[in-house]
Amino acid sequence: MGNVEYLTAFAVSGIAYVIIGLMLAFLGKQLSRFLASIAFGFLFGLLLYTTSYSALGSITVSIVLFILGFISGLMLGYLLFKLAVSMSIALIISTYIAQYLFRHYPFAFLVLFIVFTILFYTLA
Repeated sequence: MGNVEYLTAFAVSGIAYVIIGLMLAFLGKQLSRFLASIAFGFLFGLLLYTTSYSALGSITVSIVLFILGFISGLMLGYLLFKLAVSMSIALIISTYIAQYLFRHYPFAFLVLFIVFTILFYTLA
């Protein structure tokens, strides 16, 4: 009896993984752009909320600013997705190159980061 329950749970999770994989295969870019804009909106709203609450001390003004920050963060996150992906890839690559090749030149990391960001932004 225990093996049957295990197999059904395993089969259901396998079917769920296949469905999620197909969704990511067909809607990958749009889904990641949507999730990135939600995350950016939430972080921008939270930044406005904490800043306004510590400065003003009013919860109602902070909630209104959170909602405005969330909406504007959604739009900014959607529009700046290409730049954010380019900067993330450039950060990883320039960190490894600067760490192993230009260890004694800390300014080289910044130059590599800017060059790779421009390169990946234009190629994407």
